[in-house]
Amino acid sequence: MDDIPLLHLSAEDPRRLLSEAARRRIDKAKIECDVIRMRGVADARFEFERAGKPGGNFGEYVRTSAAYRQVALGAIRGLLHARHREFAVLDLPSRRLAEILRDEIEGFLNSAERHGEPVGNIDRRALELEIFSMCCASPPEPAATKKAMSGAKGGRPKALAIDGEKVRALRGGASQETFRRCCKISTDRLQKAERGSATEQTILTICKYAAKKGHNLTTDDLKIK
Repeated sequence: MDDIPLLHLSAEDPRRLLSEAARRRIDKAKIECDVIRMRGVADARFEFERAGKPGGNFGEYVRTSAAYRQVALGAIRGLLHARHREFAVLDLPSRRLAEILRDEIEGFLNSAERHGEPVGNIDRRALELEIFSMCCASPPEPAATKKAMSGAKGGRPKALAIDGEKVRALRGGASQETFRRCCKISTDRLQKAERGSATEQTILTICKYAAKKGHNLTTDDLKIK
């Protein structure tokens, strides 16, 4: 699948936050989901023929088939978990992660319903609750203590001199907007860091993100002594 061009994404599409490899894994999961559903349709056709074509309308037979409904929902759940795995590594806030997954699955369910697949309101609600459960089960954001992050007592956090080039190298080809979302810092803090100035909190946040991405970047590496 690596030679298949990726779909063009709008500027607002959250999949822009993902790497090309992650987007390809999601595309592969979507294909696997479609294959499972089509196999379910084939099985339903076999049962329809064997039962003597009850009602004479295969489309209606599929829409009311409990067996196919379970197959379709299982396939959709597989796709949901695949997307959750890719977006969860971005360390987004739980509410934002749930919104992204809900929007992704909502579009898929709407398409399924247009093709006559049996996905009702109860099924939608069950999937929404599953999304909520998955996002709440994601590792919580560490509650950084303000004492460790602040500078002088009662004042503004102290700005430290850092190696801005190392921050730019960590960002690589990603835009500042994408990097700061993944790293969970503001654009202003990122721009200051790349210019060589950052608070202790910003340094820790950048190093935590670097470790998550497999880079060996410590606070001592960033600080200029």
